[in-house]
Amino acid sequence: MPLPGQPVAPRVPLKRLDVFLAEYEPLEYAVEPIVRTGSLYTLTARTGAGKTAWLISLALALATGRRDILGLDVERGRVALLTFENPDDVRMRLKVSSWFLAVEVREIVDRLLILDARVKPEDAIVELTEAAGEAPLRLVLIDTLAAFFDGDNINDNVQGGGFMRRLRPITRLPGRPAVVVAAHPVKNAPQDNLLPYGGGAILNEVDGNLTLWRRSEGPAGIVELHWQGKLRGLEFAPIPFRFEITSSPEVTDAKGREVALPTMLPVV
Repeated sequence: MPLPGQPVAPRVPLKRLDVFLAEYEPLEYAVEPIVRTGSLYTLTARTGAGKTAWLISLALALATGRRDILGLDVERGRVALLTFENPDDVRMRLKVSSWFLAVEVREIVDRLLILDARVKPEDAIVELTEAAGEAPLRLVLIDTLAAFFDGDNINDNVQGGGFMRRLRPITRLPGRPAVVVAAHPVKNAPQDNLLPYGGGAILNEVDGNLTLWRRSEGPAGIVELHWQGKLRGLEFAPIPFRFEITSSPEVTDAKGREVALPTMLPVV
């Protein structure tokens, strides 16, 4: 019984089996067969393995509904990209990748939204809720977990798990967006240890941990997308992508020279 003056928690009734089973909703994918709507994922990879490049290709694929960008079936919809680690770099990459992939920016301005100010999850959710109220969201991308984390010790299980739980409400916004959070592994992690750096509770709180592993070095290396540690849903075999070094006349330095940046493309 609650102590005097304490609020009484609402009752949570038991459900009959038929009621419980009737609540099943068919699985939907933002990206088949990898990213399920209404789910929270980490995308873990070492520095230089292509986390940001893959997120940008993912954002452009969903905003346009084009299969060729990832080589995978996608469901066109609105995307929110929360860029906290390096917004200036993301801006250049978006311009270069859009130009290289022949994406007409004016055609997707309402389907690709950017948040480039570092805020608490609750403040980000306020903005996302407003956006989802105007039109449903299909996908929310966060770059990166380390830059977004607002505690003082990401290795602490209470803080790490609690932070990821604060992101879960995003998956329940109108459109039931999938949420993908780019994360780093431990320093110099081998291929079999691509788990998000921090307390083990971080992995416990997500629906899946996607991974990128750079199979070959050099500016145009091969990267494999797979999963490790946890995946709620259908398992999938490693999917290869490649880096293409690209540039755009819209992204130049002060002397007018085009800036070369990697765009991630499917291996065909």
